[in-house]
Amino acid sequence: MTIRRTFALFFFIGSALLQAQTDEYEALYGRLAYHGFENLRIGAAADSGLAIAFENRVYRHDLKAAGEILAIASETDSTWRRIYLIPCSRGVARGQIAVDGDAYRSYMAGAMDEKAFAKTLAVGEATEQPRTSVLSWKNRSFLKVDANITIGHQIQLGQYDDRVKLYGELQPGLRSQIWHGTAVQADAFVPLFDEISVFDSGARLGRLGVSQLFRLPHDSYAALQGGIFMPERWGLSGEVAKFWLERRILTGLKLDRTGFFFHTEGKFYYSPMDSLTYTVYAQYYLPGMDMMAGIDYSKYLLGDKGVKFSLRRTFAETDIGLFYAITDYDRFGGVQIRFPLPTQRRMKPARVRLTWPNQYGMTYQATSEAERVEGILQTGLSVDSGFAITEFIRHLTPAHVISSVKGWRKGADSAY
Repeated sequence: MTIRRTFALFFFIGSALLQAQTDEYEALYGRLAYHGFENLRIGAAADSGLAIAFENRVYRHDLKAAGEILAIASETDSTWRRIYLIPCSRGVARGQIAVDGDAYRSYMAGAMDEKAFAKTLAVGEATEQPRTSVLSWKNRSFLKVDANITIGHQIQLGQYDDRVKLYGELQPGLRSQIWHGTAVQADAFVPLFDEISVFDSGARLGRLGVSQLFRLPHDSYAALQGGIFMPERWGLSGEVAKFWLERRILTGLKLDRTGFFFHTEGKFYYSPMDSLTYTVYAQYYLPGMDMMAGIDYSKYLLGDKGVKFSLRRTFAETDIGLFYAITDYDRFGGVQIRFPLPTQRRMKPARVRLTWPNQYGMTYQATSEAERVEGILQTGLSVDSGFAITEFIRHLTPAHVISSVKGWRKGADSAY
């Protein structure tokens, strides 16, 4: 009888403590959910700090969302000592930002400058993520549908008597998160203006697939995808990546097993999945500025193989990149620019909502001697599944976080 009463008392005390902790965070849960943040998990860290895991599909930039969450947490409790911000996607943690309470309050009050405050931040692996079951997450994002719409374009430079040809298209798409780490997407392409005549005049299917994302130990990630990819491929795609040296170096491997797939005039044309392409890459994130230097070795869809060098500089939400590749077919290089699309704050997630990409990109690529072999030859062509781990984590590197903290101070929205 004594043992039974002891167990009953232990269970009662444990339940009371859990309920008290839940009630303690209830106000913060409610305010964060009201602002549109999803997949919320809040818990006490090992050092008595506060860990907040969240998913942002409201603000264009995740670091702007991080600043908003800090402001909301400060309004709920202005005496917090340390907060661990854990931005997620599909419920999978992308990294962690540790913020000291005293330094944050001094920075917001203007008593500490941006550089001094940035030195107090710690960016790295999500070690303090609250361990709760998926069913207990607050304001879950699953089975909500984003109707995504954007435009695409191509510009082809020709001979002196036909120097420029233009192509424009509408790109509607659907996105939905099914469960923890699982997402489905569908994209179509509708030509609006075509002087190049590479594609048919009617709408065509671009992507249709499902993907699963995993967070692995030691700051590593893996992704597996299956379906219809760009350009005109179907099959499987897998990628693994790992951070090293406090997120200064990222290494990874991407493998694609695909076949040809094309739909036109109500008919499907496809081939077996007999093509294996791959990319082995390494990226170095400079600690002193928001810049990435990368190198990779790839086998492309045409069978060409070679090494590619890349350099990307980020200014807030604008990316400017250069690349140059040497393959056994030719040499190619170019420039890529991506800039943010308005508005900074989007509509709150709903069962169905209309939205658009956070950035719009333009790429110019030039090749050397391999221009035409029995028609147009496209070298350096890779499988585009619509998801890449390198894009998934790129905002959670130390240099990018440090360069973005000026947007956390009130009145600094223009920084974004």
